[in-house]
Amino acid sequence: MVERLHLDIVTPSKKVLSTECDDVYVPGSLGEFGILLEHAALLSTLIPGLVRVREGVNVTPIAVRGGFVQVVNNRIALLADEAITKSEVNRTALEEETVQLEAKLLDSNVSTDDRKPLYELRDWIRAQLQL
Repeated sequence: MVERLHLDIVTPSKKVLSTECDDVYVPGSLGEFGILLEHAALLSTLIPGLVRVREGVNVTPIAVRGGFVQVVNNRIALLADEAITKSEVNRTALEEETVQLEAKLLDSNVSTDDRKPLYELRDWIRAQLQL
């Protein structure tokens, strides 16, 4: 019997996914990284982006908006601030929000400190649109 990784993706409000898988790719704060069977113990922060879960030839993408990932003994616990699957995406609303957001980012009256959360929101929207 081939051993597999066990993955749980949860947010404060719901369990998004609980599955056995072959590998997982996550958007770490220092860059995207992959988790394979027998990966060393790990704790990392996440940035907005796509988590890709591979089960055989099937890859399931899930957009996350920050959080943490822990790997111990072939078990992955991904605690996301928010997470969304393809079926939950409202493309029209996201595209409208992108237009408004880009206008705010182009506004010269917005301070550098106020831009950081806007960039994070932009990255979250882009991750959802990639689904």
